[in-house]
Amino acid sequence: MTFKLVVFDIDGTLIPFRKVISNKVSKTIKILENQGVRIAFSSGKNISYLEKIAQNIGINKPIIVAENGCVIFDIAENKEVWLTERTSAINKIREKILDKYSELVDEQLNTVEFTFSVTRLQPEAVFYIKSLINEYSERVHVYEYAGCFDILPMGIDKGVGLARVKRIYGFKKEDVVAIGDGENDIPMFREAGLALIIGSQISYPNAINFNTAEEVLDFLTKYMK
Repeated sequence: MTFKLVVFDIDGTLIPFRKVISNKVSKTIKILENQGVRIAFSSGKNISYLEKIAQNIGINKPIIVAENGCVIFDIAENKEVWLTERTSAINKIREKILDKYSELVDEQLNTVEFTFSVTRLQPEAVFYIKSLINEYSERVHVYEYAGCFDILPMGIDKGVGLARVKRIYGFKKEDVVAIGDGENDIPMFREAGLALIIGSQISYPNAINFNTAEEVLDFLTKYMK
């Protein structure tokens, strides 16, 4: 069976922790694109960050699903689609956290999400942040991992972003393979015909587990012949 769209999470999936994308991974992704497969990157990171990854790999037509599904960008067509805008609830959370703990917070420059990490993990700061987020629990969705927080509008996730990509480009569920390693990747698995997981942090029905991106791409190369 041949898939038409392969969607990669980035951190922990395509890029191992504190490492870089291997030459083998970059080469194989370019081969897939040359064979007519569309490549997509789905991440909590912003468009600029993901665009640089695509440039470093050397692919020409990646589809970017940035900020956990909030914004879609087609590099080749220079077409950008916003699924939502930053809400007042996110602005208020951001304002309160930065007002109280700006010296501890390293903010990522996103347009919709409020994404940040807490340096020098002080229990008081983390307790305050979690309590504040809880006050807005009906208006925002939060992913937390290793001292980092992604705060995005309720109703938006990687699955919603991938569903929009499928509608825009005419892909069916069975055309799509999604690859990830974390909780925020599970929604996009629901939109894919095949889910591939790197590591053991999450599980998903009928997904196949691998240890590295190299193993995943070896599998895809053989599977798609």
